[in-house]
Amino acid sequence: MYEREPDKSIRIAGWALDRGGDGSPLTVSVYVDGKPRLTVNTAGPRDDVTRTFNLPKYMAKNVAFSGTFNCETSALGMVLVVDPVDGRYSKLDPQRCP
Repeated sequence: MYEREPDKSIRIAGWALDRGGDGSPLTVSVYVDGKPRLTVNTAGPRDDVTRTFNLPKYMAKNVAFSGTFNCETSALGMVLVVDPVDGRYSKLDPQRCP
C-alpha cells in the first residue's frame, strides 16, 4: 500500500512471507523509475497474516514491514522482496505513486 504523507513522502506498509522459509527476516526494497529508494527488513508479527495462513510462531515473528520514500506523483514504483538466506525473490506488480 502506498500512501502520500503530509511532507509529500510516500509511506508503504504491508507484509511479506516465505512459507517455505525459517521465519528469518526478508529484505523489502522499493525502486522508483528503476532507482533504489527504500530497503527495509520484515520485523514483527501481523495477527491478520498469522490467522489467515495459520502460521506457527517461528514463521509469524517477521512478516510486517513499513517505511517512507520519495516519489513524484505518477512515477512507477516497484517492490522486490528477497530472502537473504538463499536469494529467492518475488516482485510485486508495479504501481504508480499517488
